[in-house]
Formats: sequence, structure tokens, C-alpha cells
Amino acid sequence: MSARTAAQALGDATSALVAEHDTIDVLARLMRDCQEVVPADAVGLVVATAGGELELLASTSHQTAELEIFQVAQDDGPCVESFQTGALVTACGNEAMVRRWPTVGSAIAVAGFDMVHSQPLLWREHVLGAVNLFRRQPSALDEQGARLTRAFADIATLAVATAQEIDFEQIQAQVRRALQGRVVLERAKGVLAYAEKVDMAAAYDMIVRRAAEQGISLSAMATSIVADAERTR
Repeated sequence: MSARTAAQALGDATSALVAEHDTIDVLARLMRDCQEVVPADAVGLVVATAGGELELLASTSHQTAELEIFQVAQDDGPCVESFQTGALVTACGNEAMVRRWPTVGSAIAVAGFDMVHSQPLLWREHVLGAVNLFRRQPSALDEQGARLTRAFADIATLAVATAQEIDFEQIQAQVRRALQGRVVLERAKGVLAYAEKVDMAAAYDMIVRRAAEQGISLSAMATSIVADAERTR
């Protein structure tokens, strides 16, 4: 059993982000926690510069840092592929790694790692970088490990994306937009409750179900319902 649980690690990182913090310190701790709770033998984090070039931002060891820098220099390897495609990249075993990335895969194998798992940092429609896990045994992450890696990558994404201090007026503007969305949702509940002759709780459940079925947000679904009702008046 890990000394720190995933909940503790992710909770501590989230708490740090809402307080005054040093981004590099938060990310370094996050990578160490990711290595411990997933678990992995090493973890590295690369991010894209304004020019679209990858750079090392955090790692759990000097050896990992060298591997990440080498991948960036070669413009090849799991972190580069994950960043370029925005997709999860996994390779288990020396043969698989070398076949996929001849030069970089060989370097990873020589370093003593037999598995690599790269999770992109996804910020809306952008890819900000990638988190890379290395294991010395050729065993892929199980479902729980993959979910945890994604969670750590998401927190890292938030840390990178919000590194610039947000003005309090911007926060208030975000709150106003959220409240406006809530007003629309309440109107949509009323519309459905009247049209379908159900109570407000059932109307809300209907909005949630329709949003999930159509693959859109609750706000978008509520806006659509209200707009449809106004057109049929």
C-alpha cells in the first residue's frame, strides 16, 4: 500500500493550485506522487513553448530528464508522438519500443525501462505537452493505473494552463457567466416540467439524460430547450 493515496496526492495538488504557489514546485511534487501511486519507476513531464517546441518541465530523476531531453532533441519518441497526436501512447517490451522508435526506443531500453506510457496534456482543443511514465517491467498499466495517470495529467494541465495569475475581476466574470448558465438551466427545467407534466426533479433528469445522449453540455442542452420553446410560442 502506498504511503500516500491517490486522493491525498490529487487533493494536495488541487489545494496548492487555489493558493499562492510555485508552479514548478507543484509539478515536481505531482510527478513524484504520480510515480508512487500509479505506480511507475520514473515519470517525466514535457510542455510546449509558444513556438510549439517541447521542453522538459519536471522529472522524478536525472536519468528521466535525460531521456525526455533526448526525445525532444530527436523529435521522436512516446512524448513527442503523444504531443503531436493528442492521443495516449503505450509500448511494452524492448522490441515494441525499438520497432516504434528505433533510436529513442533503444535509449529507453538501455536506460533499463521496458514499458513507456505517455498521456497528453489536453486543454480544450489544445495539447500542452505530455506526462511520461516508465516501468522497468514490460507490464502495461491496468485500468485503474491508466485512469490515475489521466487524473495526474489533468492536474498538471491545470497547473500549466493557470500558471499566469488570474485577476480577481476575471474570476468574477467567470462567476457571472456560470450564474447566467444556471438561470438558463432553471428556465429549461420549467419548460420541460410544463411540457412533459413532470416535477422539476424529473425535468432536470431529462435534461441530463438528453445532454449525455447528444454529447453536449448541460448549458448547451438547456439553451436548446429554451430556444425551441420560444420558437413554438
